[in-house]
Amino acid sequence: MPFSIQWDNVDKTIIYIRYEHWTWDDFYNAVKASTDLSLTVEHPVDIIAHLADSVIPQGSAFSHSGAALKQDNKKLGLIVVVTSNRFILSLMQVSSRIVPGWQNKYRMSSTLEKARELIANERQKSTAV
Repeated sequence: MPFSIQWDNVDKTIIYIRYEHWTWDDFYNAVKASTDLSLTVEHPVDIIAHLADSVIPQGSAFSHSGAALKQDNKKLGLIVVVTSNRFILSLMQVSSRIVPGWQNKYRMSSTLEKARELIANERQKSTAV
């Protein structure tokens, strides 16, 4: 299966999506599945998108990722992309400069544990304000 999706914690505040050998159609199916899952709870949710095989399908990552930002899901918080692929990390850094809204939603992490820590830290900041 190109992606799997599940709750990452018992509180159902983080959705975990693992991508392996996926296409952009799979990406859009995962976006829909994560939106549907988020609508089953009454609180905001963050997403960890784990690019397990560290490969991006052919096509414009900028336009596809930007399209994901346009989804109408008020419950969606951060999207943390987990990858160790330097090319993907470079694409994400460029995206943060040219895709509107990117910096507000997307973060990068090299490990799953660091992604969870990043989400916890961001939540702590938002509740302190």
